[in-house]
Amino acid sequence: ALATFVCNTFFKARFTTKVFFIQFHNAMQRGLALSTWIHQF
Repeated sequence: ALATFVCNTFFKARFTTKVFFIQFHNAMQRGLALSTWIHQF
């Protein structure tokens, strides 16, 4: 039971981290696009 719990916890943590990095990357891309767009004027 303990091994399953550890496995599930690890999997959830990895999934959360992955989602966070995807969100962070998207925000960075958006910020980059926005600053590029602003500098065109």
